[in-house]
Amino acid sequence: MSTAIGLAQFWLLAALGFAAIVSLLTPIAQRLMRERLIRLPPALRHRIYLLWSMAPLGLGLAVASLLLVPSALAGLGWVEDHCHAHDHVHLCLLHPPTPSGDALGLTVLGVFGSLVLLHAAGLLGTVRRARRIRRVLQSGVAGEDRNGVVQTRHPSLVALTIGFWRPRVYVSHALLKSLSPAQRTVLLAHEHAHAHRRDGLWGLLAQTLSLLHLPHARRRILSELHLAAEEACDAEAAAQCGDGLRVAETILAVARRMQAGTTAEPLAMPALTGSSVERRVHALLTPAATVRISRWKLGTLALLLLIALAAGLEPLHHTVESLLTHWFV
Repeated sequence: MSTAIGLAQFWLLAALGFAAIVSLLTPIAQRLMRERLIRLPPALRHRIYLLWSMAPLGLGLAVASLLLVPSALAGLGWVEDHCHAHDHVHLCLLHPPTPSGDALGLTVLGVFGSLVLLHAAGLLGTVRRARRIRRVLQSGVAGEDRNGVVQTRHPSLVALTIGFWRPRVYVSHALLKSLSPAQRTVLLAHEHAHAHRRDGLWGLLAQTLSLLHLPHARRRILSELHLAAEEACDAEAAAQCGDGLRVAETILAVARRMQAGTTAEPLAMPALTGSSVERRVHALLTPAATVRISRWKLGTLALLLLIALAAGLEPLHHTVESLLTHWFV
């Protein structure tokens, strides 16, 4: 039992080390890639930023898990077991290490545990706020149309898609009455796109798994993720209405009404104007770049990555074990 705990301890320390490397490289990558990413179609950009939000934690756990592969292959008799030739911590399923009481290692794990708890508390607050807003809007429901749009009598100008797995669209009468029929069509198409894409769920997932990014880089990634989601919904609304200019005009019209409106209730934040209006209008009026990647190129890239992984896994395994021994034993 103690050796299993020791293996888990050093495996997690290795994962946090790889996550730290990815976190430190992220601000540099942001400066190099931001302008190129802006030119991509918003749906593709959203997927890239979603994966990027998970990169430190996901890659850290994935690479640390790959370090256990040599011992798994040795257990199957496919490769030779090299543990007996080295006197250091072993990230090995066959010869797991004993737990370490090293102060630095325990401090790193303690800080990580505290970060997880604080992050969980923040996410719980986000979920509670979404539920509170839903209860407030639900208390003034005037009806629900055949398309699943819940109309509320709340005095604020509200257009929100709330929910993670089964999102619902809430729109206030005050906002609907202030728009023309064409603008209402755009508004509802935009919100239905949010519900169809489950942007609330993906946003919560990105918030959850991005905790190991540096704070400033994390805020920028989550902001770009949110903006990409809004632009993707704008594009879907434009495709449905057949006119990107009409969507742009609707965004500006709602933004003007929001600026002119006054309310004490912090619900006046419709998703249609929930992010950079200028960039979204520009995206609607500027054709997005067409990105096409052939399957054979993807296959070739995957093959090269597998070859590089197979060639570098054993040296990487040995290097990580040596560093763990140096720093935490």
